[in-house]
This record gives sequence, structure tokens and C-alpha cells, in this order.
Amino acid sequence: MIRRVLGLGAATCLLAGATAGGASAAVAGGAGAAMASSIWQVVPSENPQPHLVTDSEFASVSMGSATDGWAVGSFLAANAVGHPLVEHWGGTAWTRVTAPIPSGTQAGLSGVDELSAGNAWAVGDSANGSPGEGNIDNEPLIEHWNGAQWSIVSGVTLPSGSTGVLNAIGGTGPGDLWAVGYTLNADATIEQVLFEHFNGTSWRQAAFPTQTAACDPNAADCFLLPKAVSATSPDDVWVVGSVLEPNPTANFVAHWNGTAWSVVPAPCLTGQKVTECSGASNDLNQLTGVVAISSNNAWAAGSEGNVNGQNFHIPYVEHWNGTAWSLAKTPNRGGEGSLLNGITALGPGDVWAVGQTQQLNGAIVPMTDRFNGTSWSVVPSPAPGSSGRIPDDSLDGAASLSGGLVFAVGARDIPGQCCLRTLGLKTSAG
Repeated sequence: MIRRVLGLGAATCLLAGATAGGASAAVAGGAGAAMASSIWQVVPSENPQPHLVTDSEFASVSMGSATDGWAVGSFLAANAVGHPLVEHWGGTAWTRVTAPIPSGTQAGLSGVDELSAGNAWAVGDSANGSPGEGNIDNEPLIEHWNGAQWSIVSGVTLPSGSTGVLNAIGGTGPGDLWAVGYTLNADATIEQVLFEHFNGTSWRQAAFPTQTAACDPNAADCFLLPKAVSATSPDDVWVVGSVLEPNPTANFVAHWNGTAWSVVPAPCLTGQKVTECSGASNDLNQLTGVVAISSNNAWAAGSEGNVNGQNFHIPYVEHWNGTAWSLAKTPNRGGEGSLLNGITALGPGDVWAVGQTQQLNGAIVPMTDRFNGTSWSVVPSPAPGSSGRIPDDSLDGAASLSGGLVFAVGARDIPGQCCLRTLGLKTSAG
């Protein structure tokens, strides 16, 4: 049974409630928690209110250097109010930094992009409501780090009554950033992708082709869920996600050529076969991460779920060669298979994908794969929540540095504590 998958809708699962009170913090993890045979090390991170019945989890990471990076996510306070979680990497540990929240609301962050030590951006959503309502009135949330503090920045103004979420952010520099997500009209009957572009001064919405360009013509419903964005230049930007009709049944890929967005075909898996994506399939295909290396080299990470009508997952990657996307299955472990939730690249011959492996007994453990220029293989990764209990550990985002280091973030168990806690990993060498 899948208990937690952040690959879909991590920023849209906030519970509503009252304003939270004060928070304490605890540091979790340590290099000694890693497996002796693994290149990965568990690194310390902070968890607000660690001894209460609350969740804390990372969704995304971006690194500027070996001593400067950001991880973002969310935590639930004891009264079930969602809060943004922002932590800074100073070279040895992740430490919490205060992030603002819109007045009278709750919020969470799902994407981050560091441009320099004094310039970083994060996106997510905020929501009003009373306890038990859930996130029925989401608003896109954009926050900026200026080197001294995080602040809320105005984005695109949605039509009256509309709601929206931003899931990811990326670009080429301070004057070229993309934030991607979706909006719903006031009646929640019409969904549209939300692509916002920052030109160095303000955020503007970019037009997107009609929804039918990405949807199966035979589908009764169509809902596009952009999940990740990556760019090599102002005229080469990729967005990946899922087409929900109304369930996630197909892969969604869009490309920006400097002038307009277009939908680009990408294959799916149906059972063990690579096929054209179709809303008629019962298999649940989704793309959750993308990294663009050059105009003719990009990678996307994803998985197929409900394989053959069973609760089983097959992880895979898709590769862009400048002409078309192709699909390749990656190593798969666990009685219920594995999922890939994020991807990063050190170069054309060194690509990393992270996610989770799911066992028949309900255990969820981190999974990392590496491409060496020829093939994909599993890199052993620690499962720090496995001591004395069935673990619930997964990785949901990854980032890399030119010096050879790779960082990954997600969520974990801590023996003796309730609920989910933040998880940070880094490689000990390139």
C-alpha cells in the first residue's frame, strides 16, 4: 500500500486550521546513519515541533555551491495548519530560516531555485479555510530571498474566484525565470496550466495552447498537472507533468522556444510496453522531474502505476535527443515497485534520479539511480528510518554541483518520534 507519494500534488495537500503557535526545532540525522557501502551520507536537518504529532518534509532543493543551498517544503503544526519550511545549507547541515506566510492563511512550498547567495526564489501555494475544509481556495505563492530575508512577491493576478498552485520554478538567470502550475476557475469546472515568467522586474503570465493539444480526444475530462521545469537558454525550456483524465493516465511535456509554448509528444508505459500515451489506459503514467543539459539532451523522470491493474509501479526515464523523446525503464526493486520523483545532471554522462522503493510490508525506502553515459544502475542509499520500525523514507528532489556533489531531499521516519521528518542526503564524492 502506498502511504505517501510526493510526486503528485505535494503542494496541494494542506489541511486548514487556526494560526500556529510557537515552534521548536530539532536536528535529525547524521553521517553515521548512512550505509557503509553507500556514497550517500545522511546530513542533519531541522524539524519544527519534532516531538508533536506533526509532519515535516522537503519537496525541492537547489544548490549554489558546496556551502550554499536551499531546501523547501512544508510542515504541519499541532493544530493541522500548514506552514512553509525553508532551510539553508551552510556546508555541514540544513538549518531553518524563517519564511513568511500570507496573513490569515496556511501555506507550503514545492519548488526552489537559487541563482546566487543573495538571490533565490521559491514557489508553492497558500490557502484559507477552517479546520476540516482542506485547500479549497488555493492561491499561488511566490517568495524571494534577497540575501538577508525571505519575502512574498506578487505574481500573476488570477480572475476573481479562481484558485491556483505553483509546483516548480527554474530558468537561466535573474531576468529569465519560469514558475509553473495550474489554475481552476471559480466553479472548479475549467482547469488551465499556469506558466508565469519573470523578466527581472515582474511576473507575467505566458499564453499556452488550448488544453486539447495535450489531451486524449476521447477523454471525458482533462486536467494538466505541470510538475517540473528546466531551461538551458531563454529559448529552450522544458516542463513535464501529467495529464489527468480525471486520473493520471498520460505524460505531459511542453517546450518553450523563446516565442511560444507547444506540446511535445512523449511516450508512456502500458504494462511492460512502450506506447503512445492514451487516456484509454488504466495505467497511471506521470513525469515528476526534468533536467535540460543542452538543446539536444534533456532527461525526465517518472513512473507507471497500477501496472496490469495491480498496485505495482515501474520507474522510468525519458530522454530528448533533439528530435524526439524516448522511454527507458530503470532498475526496479520492491514488492510494489519503485517511483522516481526527481532528477539532476552533472553532465551528459552523469545523471542522477531519486525516488522511493515500496515493499509488500508497507515499507518505503529511498531509491537513487545513476546514468554513466551508457546505462542506469542503482546506487545504494541509506534508509535512516529503518531502525526498529517499518521505514517511511523517500526522496523527492535532487540538485548537483559542477564539483561533483549531488544533494537529495525528502522525508523520513525517526525512531521514537511520530510522523514524517525531513531527510537530507549528499554524496561523499563526485
